[in-house]
Amino acid sequence: MTSQAGSNVAKLRNALNGPSAGGQAISDFTLNSSTNNHFISSTTPNGWNTGPGKMVFDGQLTLNGFLTQNPGIHIFISLRQKASLVGTAITGHGVAFGQLSGFTPYSPTPLVESFFQGGNHVYPNSYSAPSKPIADGNTYRLIIESTVCIDGSRYIRYRMYRFIPGTLPVTSDYWDLHQDTGDVLDTTTTADMTAEGIAVGFVFAGSGTTWSVPFTNCKTTWGPAYSVSSDQTSKLSIYGGAVAGPLDFSGSSTRIGVVTGSSTDYSGYTAVQTTTANLGTGLLIKPNGSATSASVVSVSNSNPTTNYYAASYGVANNLATLLSYGVGTGYAAPEFSVQVGVGNEVMRVKSNALSLPQGLAFPNNGSTISVFNDISLNYNNWTNVQTSLANGATGLVFKPNGSATGSGVICTNTSAPSGTFGAVSYGINGTKAQIVTYSVAAGISGGTPPSLSLQVGVGNEVAVFSQAGLALLGSSTPVGTAIPLSSGITAFGGAYALALMGPSSGQTMNIDTVCSPGFLAGQYGASYSASNLEIMTRPLWAMVSILFADYIRKKLG
Repeated sequence: MTSQAGSNVAKLRNALNGPSAGGQAISDFTLNSSTNNHFISSTTPNGWNTGPGKMVFDGQLTLNGFLTQNPGIHIFISLRQKASLVGTAITGHGVAFGQLSGFTPYSPTPLVESFFQGGNHVYPNSYSAPSKPIADGNTYRLIIESTVCIDGSRYIRYRMYRFIPGTLPVTSDYWDLHQDTGDVLDTTTTADMTAEGIAVGFVFAGSGTTWSVPFTNCKTTWGPAYSVSSDQTSKLSIYGGAVAGPLDFSGSSTRIGVVTGSSTDYSGYTAVQTTTANLGTGLLIKPNGSATSASVVSVSNSNPTTNYYAASYGVANNLATLLSYGVGTGYAAPEFSVQVGVGNEVMRVKSNALSLPQGLAFPNNGSTISVFNDISLNYNNWTNVQTSLANGATGLVFKPNGSATGSGVICTNTSAPSGTFGAVSYGINGTKAQIVTYSVAAGISGGTPPSLSLQVGVGNEVAVFSQAGLALLGSSTPVGTAIPLSSGITAFGGAYALALMGPSSGQTMNIDTVCSPGFLAGQYGASYSASNLEIMTRPLWAMVSILFADYIRKKLG
């Protein structure tokens, strides 16, 4: 029978009975410090190696001190190894498995690798789950595929599982999937895909001598390929892939599914982290084209079309914004809660107020609270202090810290009280309430302090306190000031009263002169009144009473 006839018979058989697969079981073998490679020369391809076809390796391997004793080691498993090149070059399709620092940001891990005479090519994005690194003491199952499609394209794929022993009767044994790369297009086309062998070995071993990697339950299968495959290199698995360009989501309502853990243990969360070692992470949200705003929005409804609360943080042109709002009837803008520690609220921002349940501290010298004051007397336009208790009276308490015994409010006559300025303070010092005025000259007390004016009605000054004493009703001389009787006047009640002496009588009391209508009229003019007369004569009668009392005391004495 000619080869053409035989081929036609094979095609007819496959059409009637399905494809005739190839492959075989592989005897167990072990890699260790004294056995660095193993070669399977025949895998019974049944003709699927001569054109389009798929070769599959399926086996288990257990790591016994493999990584611990060999810090830089990795195993290679190559399908379609050419027998004539064993010991000279590795050829075909497969994986590298182990310590692969320098090829991938996560290690130890498997990686897709193609081998050819004179070189090799790894696919760095094909690493396994960073949260599930391969480790000693585990048994893994590797399924590696090498495919030549009808169109001549070449693909490599691996699936890796870790064995999880069960705890009967609660759970049974199972294989935990760590990675499935999907078909990765092999961009190198120099390897001989007609070869059927399998090469297994390791490189970069350490000095350890008691480690081992036994391979068990291994087999190969051969069969037909796909007519054409889809390259999965740019969308490997959820664990891998470094995106070299923009990542676009087409259509509306698309989403990124992530995993979240407990409220305080973030190790189970899907994370955003820089790939640069020992560097802080930042996530940039930016507008497109000529737009000038960007934001991050959080909502309270998984279907945010109606009836939900929302909060956004972002920037709009030259204004950074922290915004809350509600959508739907009854959904008012939510309040902002600032917490330091879960549940420890230090600030609550409401639509009409700011609440500080833990207090407000200004740790730096020269800190300022800016308020708005209208220059008019319409105090509704001023910044107000008001109790939050409905219909409650307002009080503002100033208290000392620790063992101190004084506190007060200080007002100054300058916006920069660091040089020469006047000030008044109201407060308490120990057991004494105080109103104190003082002046500061170049930071040193000692200048003339400002006077303290008491007004009933704006500008209606009824008393003035100064260093000299208390002056009432606009008088320039304080009450109680000692004035020689010969000087002619004393201040009392804002009016001038004549002393008990005549202007030129020396120390002689001239009652007639002081009390005569003509003298009074001369002092006050024609418009003096009974009120003026009473005010003027009060000191006179007071002195007369004192003299009389003194006379009686001496007389009786």
